[in-house]
Amino acid sequence: MADREARGSSARPLFIGGISMEITEESLRAHFGQFGDLADFVLKRDKVSGRRLGFGFVTYANPEIADKVLNTYHNIDSKEVDVKIPVTYRQRIHVGGLPLSLTEGELKEYFSSYGNVVGHQIILDKTTGRSRGFGFVSFDKEEAVERVLSNSDMHELRGKQVKTTRVFPIRAGAAG
Repeated sequence: MADREARGSSARPLFIGGISMEITEESLRAHFGQFGDLADFVLKRDKVSGRRLGFGFVTYANPEIADKVLNTYHNIDSKEVDVKIPVTYRQRIHVGGLPLSLTEGELKEYFSSYGNVVGHQIILDKTTGRSRGFGFVSFDKEEAVERVLSNSDMHELRGKQVKTTRVFPIRAGAAG
């Protein structure tokens, strides 16, 4: 694989998610290699056990190939694999105090006025399936996060004040 620094600014990593444990690394490499030369290919593993975590990254030096891969349905060994542009924590916000009846569509619609929303999720209780009253919104650019937070961290959704905050990376050893 090419050195990460040698890939140049045109290299574009893509997030690969939903990787079933039945899919071999060789199958993944062959599938994504059919689109063009791979500059980098990484399957993430648990640092202690070494087991795969079900996601990874693939990088093509040619951004046109990356665009083609993004716009293609991926089924490997009869398993659907999700491919997206990775979002950094700098492009995400946490939204707390959401009305419990707010839909993900309404969440996306509201924050779309600040920038291009590329991901949104309301966190649900695993037992009841109901909203836990908070969620996350991801934008394609960090500037959208700046716009959300520029005037106030408080916003009104469905008549309720909600608090928006930046998402920060989880530090190793942090209490949780």
